[in-house]
Amino acid sequence: MSKSVLNLSIDNRYAYPFIILAVLAVVVYFLTSPLLVRPFPDRFVTDDDGQLLVRVAGQWMAVDEERSLDFRPRGIERYQGALLELGDGSWLINTGGKSVSHRDRIRRFLRHSPSAGGTSTIEHCRNGLRQCDRWGASELELNDDFAMVSLPDERFALADTGRHKVYLLDGNGRILDRYRQARFPNDLHWRDDALYLVDTNGHRVTRMSVAGNRFGESETVFRLLEHDATDRRRMPIRLGFADGFWWLVSTNMAMKDGELFRIDPDWQRVHRIADPMLTDVVGLTAYREGLMLAVLGADELLYFDPADESLTPVEPPGLGPYLEELGDEVAARTRTLWLQMALLLSLAGGFLLFGLRQARATEDSAEPAEASAHAVVAEDGPYWFEYDLKTIRSLRLTTNFGLAGIPLMLIAVIWYTFTSLTGAAPEDQASTMNHLLIMTWGMFLMLSAFMTVAARQIGRWTRYRLGMEEQQLLLAIDDETVCRIEPREVQYGTNAMLWDRHFVPFRLGNGKILINDKQFDRRLMPLLQRHAKWLTQSQLFLTQLERRDPMVVAPMLLVLGITGLWFYVKYFVG
Repeated sequence: MSKSVLNLSIDNRYAYPFIILAVLAVVVYFLTSPLLVRPFPDRFVTDDDGQLLVRVAGQWMAVDEERSLDFRPRGIERYQGALLELGDGSWLINTGGKSVSHRDRIRRFLRHSPSAGGTSTIEHCRNGLRQCDRWGASELELNDDFAMVSLPDERFALADTGRHKVYLLDGNGRILDRYRQARFPNDLHWRDDALYLVDTNGHRVTRMSVAGNRFGESETVFRLLEHDATDRRRMPIRLGFADGFWWLVSTNMAMKDGELFRIDPDWQRVHRIADPMLTDVVGLTAYREGLMLAVLGADELLYFDPADESLTPVEPPGLGPYLEELGDEVAARTRTLWLQMALLLSLAGGFLLFGLRQARATEDSAEPAEASAHAVVAEDGPYWFEYDLKTIRSLRLTTNFGLAGIPLMLIAVIWYTFTSLTGAAPEDQASTMNHLLIMTWGMFLMLSAFMTVAARQIGRWTRYRLGMEEQQLLLAIDDETVCRIEPREVQYGTNAMLWDRHFVPFRLGNGKILINDKQFDRRLMPLLQRHAKWLTQSQLFLTQLERRDPMVVAPMLLVLGITGLWFYVKYFVG
């Protein structure tokens, strides 16, 4: 692309569709790309017969025999559907991975306000998941994965990653106590009359006692950052106990580069298991005499023998065909996504191309006549100062981007409102959600109004043209209107002049020269110094404020509006 084309501005009729379509293509990609990752084995659970089950998308598959618990008939397709076996052939399951339509989400919100918690997503299921009943308090509406363990005396501990809490529950799911000091409770393990909590974002393992119906004292027994064998970017995610040692899996924030660590029972010494096959481990559980491991994106499991630190691939019966089926679904989604991206980017590219061609054609025909168009108004041959066209184009392009950002912000605010209203919100978070929604909409309306006013005023500045005719100033407001100005009617400063309610800049606030003419200092400034009134920057600002210049009033109203909105939300909204 030639330099002349790069310097051209784009016609607004083509600039707005180009920006919106390009941003929409990026949004579509980031919203859809998580579904392009083929599911893989990631979590383990043991049933009442001692059989190990591994979760793969919407199924829990037995490792040693061809048997599975299929959650797909219940609408659970990917990742979630965590469960806990109760010992009598029944299960506690999380149905948070359901594919719920937007209409169903809105209906759910209308039936159950966020402060009421909505319908619980934990269910007690019997007869192979065919008979399920609601279980637990309404606060336990989990739209994320969770960890859950059985405790003595028919109690349970549940780690809610979404609300960063650990709940102590009785046999009916009623909340007995809450632990609020975890930053991201990701895994739980009960051993030796103590509950061990893996706090991922806290980079630690915490041990807690359970006394009656309350959590007891807690202490940090292991901090990942304190050991030389670890990396500061790594976070613990899974914990297990086998062969007399603790075993810990840590990954980065993207669940990649997973590593396996062996820790002494007293949590003092740490040993990293160095094996190339364990570079992406994401899950573990005790199995026979060793560990069963899950690896990110793998088609099989790995059995780890602690005696010689050897690894043996294990493929559960039926896993291979199921993964092929999931791979075909992902491939179909990928093709659909790239078709959507190609369509959106092609349309965006078309608007860009036509916009550039239109701008070049307009400039080639209009720019040489720009000075003469103003000269026609005054027949005695007025002098028109030259403006920096590159700076003017940059200003116009900046205002175009700003205005195009308003509909994009509206889409983002509507999406945030929708996800907030249709998601789970317990009573202790409902008021916070209301505050955030009011603040978000208030900020959007005020910023949109400010950006519109600013764009309009900057657009006026880029159309202004200054000239001189003998002892008079000429101000071309647009291509058709030229005003003759007596210099004594003008106030001016270092960077601009003020006539009536017209603010005419000479240079921008960052020092960028707007009038690029050698005659500016020789002809215009002496005329202003003889007849016009000089004002300092503060005096010029106060004069603009007195005359209610929108570019001065709008920022002040924006600051006052944001401050007033904050006080209103903080002190008057419950």
